[in-house]
Amino acid sequence: MRRTLPFFIFTMLVLIADFHSANAQTTQTKFDVPAMIEAHLIVDEYLIDPEDPYEQLIEVVVPVSCWVDQRYRDNIDEFRFDIYWHRGQYPIADYSPRTLLQSPLNGTIAVEKRDDQTVRVGGDAIVPTPVTSVGTRLEKSAVSGQITRFEEIPKHDLLVASGSVNRGTGVFFRFHSAKQFSLEGGRELSLVYRVPKSWRGGILRVDCLGLGKIKRFGGYSEDLRSNVSFIVPTYLKGDRQAQQASIAYVQQEQTLRQNWAQYVAAIPAPTIKESLQRSFSRKTIAEEELPKDWALQIIHSGSDSELDDSTNRLPRDLQETVKQFAIARRQVIAMGN
Repeated sequence: MRRTLPFFIFTMLVLIADFHSANAQTTQTKFDVPAMIEAHLIVDEYLIDPEDPYEQLIEVVVPVSCWVDQRYRDNIDEFRFDIYWHRGQYPIADYSPRTLLQSPLNGTIAVEKRDDQTVRVGGDAIVPTPVTSVGTRLEKSAVSGQITRFEEIPKHDLLVASGSVNRGTGVFFRFHSAKQFSLEGGRELSLVYRVPKSWRGGILRVDCLGLGKIKRFGGYSEDLRSNVSFIVPTYLKGDRQAQQASIAYVQQEQTLRQNWAQYVAAIPAPTIKESLQRSFSRKTIAEEELPKDWALQIIHSGSDSELDDSTNRLPRDLQETVKQFAIARRQVIAMGN
C-alpha cells in the first residue's frame, strides 16, 4: 500500500495537468478572414517600371474581423496580425496602414514655465537690557523670476505599428487600444507585392494574436492570449482558372476538416488503465496514434512530406480525402510558378 499510494497520487497529478492543459485553449477573442482573396494587378511608376518584362505589382487586401467577449473588453490591449506567403517568397513593395500615433488633444498645448529666484538681505542686532542681552535677526527678502511661455506637441499614443517580417516578404500589423480607438470590429490590411509576370495565384498565411492582462486579487495579473492562423488562397482577378483552383482548395480543406472531425469523434475514449499505460509507454512518436489536431497540422504545414507515412494509418475513405486535399493545394501553388 505504501508503494501504491505515491504512484496513485503522481498519476492523478498527471491527469489533472492534462485536464488543465486541454482547457487552456478557451479564447476571449475571435478572429475571421475570408476563405479566399482576390489579388488586383496595379500600376505604380514609383514602385516598379511598367515596362519591366519580369515583374509586376499585385495588391492583396486582407479583411480581418475581431470580436471580443464583453467580459474581457477592458482587458485586451493589443491585436497583432502577421501576413506572409505560406508557400513561395515574394518581396513586399508597399503596405498599409503604416505606423500611426494619435493624441486626444488636437494641435499643440501652451506651456508656462517660471524660474523664481529669492534674494535675502539681513543682519543681527543685540539689544541690551538690565538683566541680559536679546539678539534679534532682521531679514528682508525679494522674489524675482522669469516666465517662459512656449508650445509643445502633446504626448501621442501608439495606435498602429507595422513593418516587414520574414526578410521583407511579409508584414506585421499591431493595433493598440486607446480611448478614441476600438480594437473590436473589422479592418482592411493592404499588401503590395512584387511578383513574376507569370504569377496567377498563391497561398497566404494570416496569423492573428490577441494580448492583454486581467487583474486578480492581491495585485496579481494573469496574461490573456488568444491566437489562430488562417491559410488563405489568393488568385489574380480575372483569371478564371486560378479562381477555380482557389475554390477547389477551399472545398477540399473544408471536407478534410469535417471528415477528420468525424473520425476523431468515432474513436472511443480510453479507459483509465489505457491512459495510464500511454502515460508510461516507451513507444516512439511514430508508433503512437495520430494527434487530434493532425489535420490542422497538415493544412498549416504547406508540404506533402508528412503525408506518406501518416496517411497509411487512416481508413481508406479518409486517405482519399487527404489525397484530394493535397492535389488541390499543389494546383494553387503551381499558379505562382
